[in-house]
Amino acid sequence: MAKVRFVGLIDNKVIEIEKGKNILDEALKKGIDLPYGCKYGSCLSCMVEVVKGIENIDCPNSKKISGSKNINILTCMSKIKKDGDIVLKV
Repeated sequence: MAKVRFVGLIDNKVIEIEKGKNILDEALKKGIDLPYGCKYGSCLSCMVEVVKGIENIDCPNSKKISGSKNINILTCMSKIKKDGDIVLKV
């Protein structure tokens, strides 16, 4: 399992997510109120910054935002690729 920590607007909530599971769906199931809209990657509402652990995430729509040192992902499209620690800035 990956240990996923949400920082920023959400005060350091940590959950464990199994390999192959969707980050947004699992966070919502575990009571973490992440922003989202369409749930298929079009609206960009669920975009978060990956502070740590990008290598543990399968993220088809990842991108680097101008001025940011980290990669941003859409949680609705991203799944856990392997066990490890992940930190997401919401």
